Amino acid sequence: MPKIGNHAFEIAGKTVLLDISYFKKEKKFAIKMPENMARTLRGWSPADADKYKMIDVFGPTEDETVSAFEKEIKAYEAAVTKSDKVILYAVAGSSAEPGAERTDLEKIARELANWGRTPEWIGLLVKHRIAYRTLVEERVSYRDEDGGEVPYSWRPGKDSLAHAIEWTPEREQFFVSLKSQLERMVARAVEFLDKKPDEMTLFIDSRQGGTLLTGPGK
Repeated sequence: MPKIGNHAFEIAGKTVLLDISYFKKEKKFAIKMPENMARTLRGWSPADADKYKMIDVFGPTEDETVSAFEKEIKAYEAAVTKSDKVILYAVAGSSAEPGAERTDLEKIARELANWGRTPEWIGLLVKHRIAYRTLVEERVSYRDEDGGEVPYSWRPGKDSLAHAIEWTPEREQFFVSLKSQLERMVARAVEFLDKKPDEMTLFIDSRQGGTLLTGPGK
């Protein structure tokens, strides 16, 4: 069974270079499965080391053998894939108070590209999206409902602003309702504060704002 070449395959997110061999007697080409694939698809174990053909994928031509192996890859990934519906969410504000650098809008702009710009204003930002957390072997990915991977900035991690929780209808509705409530709160605040100069002067000097700016005492 002399080796005649090799081929690079994508298996569970990793590039694996596998040999292509030729059985002269059978007049067939063959590609040997990696052990993890053979265990899953063939029930193969190291005790079957002498049964090489249990983990070989055959074909009459090299191209057909590669195609047959790619079908085995799809079967393997389907067998080992675990997928959970999750809610990805991120909450941040534009405060640049010392010790609160993670909430600075400049950092948000870098981590979640379209969220904001260098901070010259103060605001509260809340975003969420529905995704599927997929695990194939050790590789975790987050995909939208159409199957596309979510942007890197939305992937939860040690230093990411994004987090993931298991999806339930009630949890999704919480974020939908929160968005509506925040929108109404902002609309009321704008209506309350967006005054003409004369009105703003009177508003400030009359102290009608109460604790709006200073907040309750600690």
